[in-house]
Amino acid sequence: MTLSEAIDTWLEGVKSLVITGAILLLAWSLSGTIKELGTAKYLAGVLSGTLPKFLLPSLIFVLGSVISFATGTSYGTMGILMPLVIPLAHSMSPDASFMTMSIGAVLTGAIFGDHCSPISDTTILSSMGSMCDHLHHVKTQLYYAVTIGVVTVVCGYLPVAIGIPVVVSLILGVFACFMLVRFVGKPVEDIELEGEVTVSE
Repeated sequence: MTLSEAIDTWLEGVKSLVITGAILLLAWSLSGTIKELGTAKYLAGVLSGTLPKFLLPSLIFVLGSVISFATGTSYGTMGILMPLVIPLAHSMSPDASFMTMSIGAVLTGAIFGDHCSPISDTTILSSMGSMCDHLHHVKTQLYYAVTIGVVTVVCGYLPVAIGIPVVVSLILGVFACFMLVRFVGKPVEDIELEGEVTVSE
């Protein structure tokens, strides 16, 4: 690399980092504003008496996924949701396992949405690293990610929040994934043969 090429490459990298930093700063600003307004206490007062306890972790997971998908940042989503979720979950149930599950829902929902988001740095770097078209990469991974997201809610958060042991929930999740691969998934050979038939026609 020449000096000018190195400087140009450095500037391109800085551009992507500046955008990420700006998103994080705005997310932290929003989190601070939410905290100062007392949104957590308000939500705890409104939802603790109306929302069933077993639905909260699943709703947190979905909400975290949507925010993270829209913003393209998992850390920003965690910064927004953590100050809201912890007081809300504690007001519904001070049980340590319920609190842990609710915090875990924030973390997993944020990561899930971040990896599905077309504007996320992880998605962009993955498509660049594999020399794949960016939108094709987003579309192809969505099928797998959303499937596992549904399994996570149906076989993970809902049963455990109802009171089913975590070990049983894990076994249900593994079984659901196995059945999906066995009956919904297609072997690679079949897909290649279908492609060859289409081309020959």
